[in-house]
Amino acid sequence: MTETNSIYSAYLRPQHQIRVGFQLPDNNVVDLNAVVLSIDGSVLHLETFGSSTEQLAQVPEGSPAIILSSENWAFCRCQGVLEATVARNFTIKLRGEPEIQQRREHFRMDVFIPILYSMPDEQQINSVEGIWKARRMMGEFIDPPKVVPFQGSFKVLNWDNGPDIEPSRINLSGGGLRVKTSEAFESGTYLNISIFLPLASIKVIDAVVSIIRSTEIRLTLDNRPAFSTAMKFVFLAERDRENIITYIFNEQRNTLRNQF
Repeated sequence: MTETNSIYSAYLRPQHQIRVGFQLPDNNVVDLNAVVLSIDGSVLHLETFGSSTEQLAQVPEGSPAIILSSENWAFCRCQGVLEATVARNFTIKLRGEPEIQQRREHFRMDVFIPILYSMPDEQQINSVEGIWKARRMMGEFIDPPKVVPFQGSFKVLNWDNGPDIEPSRINLSGGGLRVKTSEAFESGTYLNISIFLPLASIKVIDAVVSIIRSTEIRLTLDNRPAFSTAMKFVFLAERDRENIITYIFNEQRNTLRNQF
């Protein structure tokens, strides 16, 4: 067995649940859930379940695939081609080197979506957590955001009776984000943040982040102060983290059209 195949085996283990995205001939994309039955060298044997069985029937042999899996400490992203399908079972021929990222980093992706952040007056962790819980509770009774298309993305109108929120370019993962800010923040500063995710509907993610670092961007077109600010999630509901990861997965699967 080659070194590459050994790496596949380390991350695609029997009984392990994964997600698979297929590019169809018409450039549509089908993604489904599956369980690893076995791996033989670079050939991955899988079984679908639930509604994914019907989706699998839409995928012809030879379709390019992207496979996403997660272990306790890392994420793995592989590419391959559908070789055969029999009812719920199918095989994928893996190819190329797998992309491995530590779980603490999660899969990261540059996206263009609206976000809103503010610094709490009280920086004590207990106070910050209490405000976050209250924000999440109040959010259950707030109408969904009103949005309109804007520069290939969307902007949020009059959110919480405030000004419109235009999209920003951010580097997003399930562990945190990096965004350009107009001011520098000290390491360890807590910020309240709302992230507007375009899923089936616009999902508002309310979280608390802690600043990792703010690095000055010395060259800007308008000569205004700007900083590349990295932050990690401190308080984030696991369901919201899953929504972020789902959004990133959906964005990644759309790149199938340009990768093959």
